[in-house]
Amino acid sequence: MHVFIRQIEIARSSGWKVNASRNPWEIHFAFDNDPFSWWTSGQAVDLATWIEVDFRHPVRVDRLTVEQIEDQRWIQLRPSGYLDGVWTPLNATDSGSMSPPPPDLRMRLKNELKSMGIRWILILGSSLGADDLRTESQNWGIQQVAATNGYRL
Repeated sequence: MHVFIRQIEIARSSGWKVNASRNPWEIHFAFDNDPFSWWTSGQAVDLATWIEVDFRHPVRVDRLTVEQIEDQRWIQLRPSGYLDGVWTPLNATDSGSMSPPPPDLRMRLKNELKSMGIRWILILGSSLGADDLRTESQNWGIQQVAATNGYRL
């Protein structure tokens, strides 16, 4: 989630208070600018699902963007602002624009896994993502070292 004023993103502040109707323990992932983390409510979205940002002081905002994976494009968001003591619906436009992933996303993910101590990937060749690991191994910065019984290391 990104908040803007005059085309400039408002830098996130540790003073912001963020909350959610569901899974509030992980709501910070919606604001960390990390493409490898995300917040999920853990349930199907309905009108009782909300995310709240309290800036702790009045902030002028003219645009809010939310990055979603393509599978969530059907979720209609309804922004509201707390204006004069009342939650008020704000005008919203769904751009529907899609941005390609950064070209180094695979390498960044590999480095993230490595920083967590993960050094090997053992995967069944028919698993989701296995073909990408094989065909894009150069972009991942990895190489297959063994294969047996349908598994690859």
